[in-house]
Amino acid sequence: MKSQQLITIAAILFVILAAGNIFAEELTTNGTISRVTVYRGQALVTRTISTDLPAGASEIIVKGLPSRIIPESIYAQSTGEVKVLSVRYREQAVGEDVRTEVKELDEQIEQLKNQIHHSEVQKGHLDGQWAMFIKLRDFVADAKTADLNRGLLQFEPIKGLAEFIMQKGQEYIDQTLKFEDEIVQLKKQLELLERKRGELTAGSARTEREAVLFISPSGNKKASFELNYLVDGANWLQQYNLRASPDKSNVLIEYNAVINQVSGENWDAVSLSLSTAEPTIVAEPPSLQPMKISLFMPQPVAPGQPGSFGPVIYSEQEVGRKIEQFAQSRKLNIKKGMTANAELNDLAMGNQAMIFNMYGSDIKQLQEKMEEIVRREGISVVYNIPGKLTLPSRNDQQLVSIASITAKADFTLVATPLLTYYVYLQGQILNDSGTVLLPGP
Repeated sequence: MKSQQLITIAAILFVILAAGNIFAEELTTNGTISRVTVYRGQALVTRTISTDLPAGASEIIVKGLPSRIIPESIYAQSTGEVKVLSVRYREQAVGEDVRTEVKELDEQIEQLKNQIHHSEVQKGHLDGQWAMFIKLRDFVADAKTADLNRGLLQFEPIKGLAEFIMQKGQEYIDQTLKFEDEIVQLKKQLELLERKRGELTAGSARTEREAVLFISPSGNKKASFELNYLVDGANWLQQYNLRASPDKSNVLIEYNAVINQVSGENWDAVSLSLSTAEPTIVAEPPSLQPMKISLFMPQPVAPGQPGSFGPVIYSEQEVGRKIEQFAQSRKLNIKKGMTANAELNDLAMGNQAMIFNMYGSDIKQLQEKMEEIVRREGISVVYNIPGKLTLPSRNDQQLVSIASITAKADFTLVATPLLTYYVYLQGQILNDSGTVLLPGP
């Protein structure tokens, strides 16, 4: 009976070990961030992974994903015959922050703390020596008084002793001031580094974020993959410098972008693109719900009394503000897909109700404002920045050149003597470069 149990257990262990050979072999890498497309408020990051794969199926664990990642946006694709069968995202708690820049700051902070401790210990030792010196000085003064009373005092010993006391006292003072200044400077450096670390780790826990790629059997091939994901905390705004040349009838347009990103990862030597598109996870179109309206007879109101019915009068500023709020709310809700269908319909009904209660001239003004917003917000364009750029994850902004365009211009001198003695040069510019110029300062 026992021998049969032993044979059964041995057979089970053999099956488990044999099955273990079928499981995917695990590979770990960080990959290289090679390409980034920055949108308004988000960015699409592409990591390139090149590795030698074993003969069977394998798992590639991509480590070091940023704190502002949108997990449901992760996807991967291969550039060869090897296929990515699945991608999943996971988080693991760790004892310390795993990012390289945070680790470097931690090392610098630890070094500064050690230097401050050593300086404080040396200053403490110097304070002890100073206390002994004070006792020696008081002892010498008492001895001098006793010798003076007995008539034993001589000039040369007194002079030498006085000079020694003055010299040592000045040395103690100089060394004390040196250590105090050194400790103050070290503490300032420590405060700066801790503030930088606080900015880097703001809102993030000590968590390792990873993507796990399950790869089909490759037959001992070298394979390349691209891992893509969206991150929050990235934005760009357009900006212009205009340099007029009236004698040449042209204007040099320097088209720039102000970029900042706090995604939690540094983008080192990447190919950068800027886009006005709106990336979204859910692309389900909303459905229009019916709007119910009713007619009623207003109650008569005595002349001069409040409460009379009629179209509502809106100022131009009010119309502009309401339409801007409507467009912004609709823009935010569109990105939510079907989950925001009710909110979008509520916004549309509120906009329609406002139109029903306006005069004809106000409605025309409202329609013009809406058309202006569509022209400004509706365009989708991508700018590919030449070369490689580095953008660290921090609050600082970076100015990047999008294009430099020499455009034709017709110039006119404008003078209004009743208002100002200055004469202004006004130019009408023609953009025939093929580069879309967005509204901006």
